[in-house]
Amino acid sequence: MLKSLWLASVHFIIANIWQVSVVLMVGSAGKWLANARFAQTLNAATGTVLIVFGIRLALTQRPV
Repeated sequence: MLKSLWLASVHFIIANIWQVSVVLMVGSAGKWLANARFAQTLNAATGTVLIVFGIRLALTQRPV
């Protein structure tokens, strides 16, 4: 019983450390996402990827 409690405590501590790390990273990413230049670059990259996927889809042959 004591071993299970110890293991659960360790798991709880590790999970909390992980969640705090995620919160800090998301907070930093929010500053980037608010930047107009970053948003423009992200939109350009996303548009390029979608165009490439569209071209690949248009050039594929349907199986008979």
